This record gives sequence, structure tokens and C-alpha cells, in this order.
Amino acid sequence: MDNCNQNCTNNKNKTQNANAIKSKSPQKTANNDNKRNHSSSSNSEPSSPKLLQHSTVDHLKVQTSNPEAYRTLVHYLRNEKAEFHTFQLKEDKPMRIVIRNLHPSTSTEMIKNELEHRLYEVRQVTQVISKIPLPLFFVDLEPTDHSKEIFKLESILHTKIKIEEPHKPKIISQCQNCQAYGHTKAYCGYSPRCVRCGDDHSSSACPNSRQDPMRCAFCTGALYSPPHHNISNATFTDHFNTIKNNFIIGGDYNAKHNAWGCRTNNPRGIVLYNFVNANNFNVLAPPGPTYWPSSPAKNPDILDIFETKIPSNLHCLTKNILELNSGHSSVILNVSATVFARVEPPRLFSPLTDRLEFQNIINQRIDLKIKLKSIYDIDEAVNNLTMLIQSATWEATKPNKTHDSKNNYPIVSDQIRCLIVEKRRARAKYQVTRLPSHKTAYNKLANLLKKVLAKYKSYEFEQKLHSLSVIDGSLWRETKRLLKYKTASPHC
Repeated sequence: MDNCNQNCTNNKNKTQNANAIKSKSPQKTANNDNKRNHSSSSNSEPSSPKLLQHSTVDHLKVQTSNPEAYRTLVHYLRNEKAEFHTFQLKEDKPMRIVIRNLHPSTSTEMIKNELEHRLYEVRQVTQVISKIPLPLFFVDLEPTDHSKEIFKLESILHTKIKIEEPHKPKIISQCQNCQAYGHTKAYCGYSPRCVRCGDDHSSSACPNSRQDPMRCAFCTGALYSPPHHNISNATFTDHFNTIKNNFIIGGDYNAKHNAWGCRTNNPRGIVLYNFVNANNFNVLAPPGPTYWPSSPAKNPDILDIFETKIPSNLHCLTKNILELNSGHSSVILNVSATVFARVEPPRLFSPLTDRLEFQNIINQRIDLKIKLKSIYDIDEAVNNLTMLIQSATWEATKPNKTHDSKNNYPIVSDQIRCLIVEKRRARAKYQVTRLPSHKTAYNKLANLLKKVLAKYKSYEFEQKLHSLSVIDGSLWRETKRLLKYKTASPHC
């Protein structure tokens, strides 16, 4: 596979619990044993607190009942050298606010003293600096009831201020220890992985030079499987057991199956399909063929695919690059933390194109008396023909005078698209399990989406009203449209 373009951004995981712990192991057999050992150990002790456990194929999620049980469990897992990650307790998380309109030269120590004089428990005060100091200050307070009253403050240090909550980042947090997504280094118990070379050591201890090419810790690389070798389920199992945590492996598997868009199924494709389903992996295939045979007896098909195991909150998009470097065309895989916007494919003709006029323009301007004796002559002729077709199409296409771009709502924001995706996932999960907890989560997301869409429509309508004017007649046209009387159809 020639290209694997990853746009992995760090976005905060919204579905994680503050006291959830996942216990993983590099090998699945050892992982299952670790699950049984940790569960039996925690349940065998008579004084152990109540634990809620949820087991999946490759990890165990444990939720404690109180902060003391959380700290006891974390201490136990560290002593047992188990691989896990956790999250900051709500009781330990500070309350962060933003103070605006203070002069950039104001010292953070002065702000802290002023707030403490007003009986606020301040952990730290930091100033936002972007090339130059800005009139923005982050303040971390202790999570007390009195701290919530700080939003009523209108002035400090003889300056009128504005206090508000910080904007939530739209990126997934990435651990700087294991390079995984969804948690941070301070709460990570996995083995370190280098961000530069992807090996099992910390990034600061990487022996490679900074001039060496970097390799993603999730991308194991490219794979090629010759077509004439017998591949069984055990072969795939032995190969993927050597890979830890998340991965993206792209290459020529020579495995055909209708599940990823191939024309037919072959034995290797059936084996790979069963293996992927048994291990909860995903196969990402491009929309078009990647193999272009030279023999007329063979048909183009999809042979270059990606096999992945990545967090479910990351969105993937594959597309073909129609540049034949060999018998296979390249494929690009884009990985993003936000939903990809649907882009309409470019079209030469539209419903407003006069095809007869297009034909007449081509007949009048085309020049067939050209020489094709060298590669340069052929390239120049192709470029001239392409430009002629484009210009003729543009001239034969009449503008749509009835189309008003102001009546079209813009594309919805990434936040709304993410909420739609999360709501659909919650609905599908509830339809499969029928659990009350999943129904509650689905209803919560559905109600939240309704509120966000109502607010968005109200804002768009307000912007549309502000854009109306008496000068260009848009105000009267919109009034006429709203007050237009629709006559009833006559009765037969």
C-alpha cells in the first residue's frame, strides 16, 4: 500500500466514566486469565467493596462504588503490574474558569491573592500566551459550593471582567506514554510506546536520530500475501497476536469477499472474513477497484484493503488514487476525530447544460489537423482537448437565475454531526440489547440533539432575518413568500 494518511487528532472521549478502569494484556489468552485472576481476587476478599464489572473480548471494565475503593483498586493493579488505564476522579478534578478583560500585564500571583481574599480556594492561575500575552487567564478552583458563586463576580482589581466556562476541546486526548487515545499519561498503566518509531520504549529514550523517518505507533506497516500460498485461520492468529493494542495494517491481502466490495469470494477471503468477525476487527476497503490486470480474461477487483482495530470514536474514509504505479492503484486512508462531510462528486454536465449547444461549440473549435509524433505532442493534444471540453461545457451551461443561495442553510457543524452519529450508535446498541440503561443513554442523546438542532435553526433563521434588506428587495420577496395565499384545489 503506497499511502496511509492519518489525520488522527486528539479529541476528548465523551463516553468514558471518571472511575472506569480497563485491564488489558498483550495476548488474548493471558488477558482472559488476568480477567479471571483479578475478578476472583477482588471477590474473594470479605472486606472488598462492591465492584461493577463488564467484560468484552479484549478488556475488562471495572467501576467502583466510591473514591476509596477506586484508590484501593488502582494500588492493587499497580502492585500486580497489570496493564490498565483509568481516569481522574470527579472529586480530584478542579473547577476551571476563564477570566477575560484583565490587562495582560496583570501578574497571576496578584489575581490569586485577590481571589483568595474573596474566600475562593485557588489551585493555580495561568495566563494564555499566543506569541504575545493575551487578556485571558485560566483559574483552577477547588470543587466546592462556594466556587460556583464566582460567575457572579463582575470586577476584580478595579477592572470590569467577564467570567465564563472554558470551551470544551473538540479533540481526543492522547496518552503520551502508550500513544493510545481516550486517556492521558498521568492515568496510564500500559507499557510505553515511542511516538517516533513505535517500538516498546519511552519517547525520551528513543535511540533513533531525529533525521530518521517517523513511524506511527498504530500503523504496523504494509502487508503483502502472495496469492499461491495457503493461508489458514491459525496463520492470521499467529500474525496478529504479535501486535499490541490498536493497529492499522494495509496491503495486498489477495483476499476477495463480497463484504468489502469484491466481485466474488475466494477461499482466503472467506478465512479472513471469519477471522475478522471472530476478533471484532474492521476491514476498510476503497470504493473502487485497486487491481487492474493486463490480461483481458481477468476483471479489475479490490485486493488492497486495511485491517484495523482503532477506537470507535474515530472516523475513517478510504478513497482511490487512480495513478497506476504498478498493476495496483494506490489507496488513501483518512482517520479523523470528526465526521467527514459528504462531498458531491464533480460532474461535467448539469441539468442546465444545453447539450446541443455544447456539441456545436466543439464542432466549431476543434482542430483535428495536429501532429502526434512525440510524447510532447500527445500530452499537448490531450491538454488542449480537455480545456476545449471544459470551456464548451461552461459556455453551454446557463446560470440558474431562480436559485437564491441565501435560502440554503449551510452545512451543519461538526458538533451536530458528531451528535447524530452518537445518537445512531446508541439507538443501534439499544435495538440489539434492549437494556434499560442503553435506552436511557439513547433518549438522553436524542433529547440533546433536538435541543441543539432547535438552537441551530433559531440561529440560522435570525441570521437570515438580519440579511434581509429593503434596498435589494429581499425583505419584500421574503414577506411575499410568507404571506402567499395558497388557493384550495377545486372539487370535482
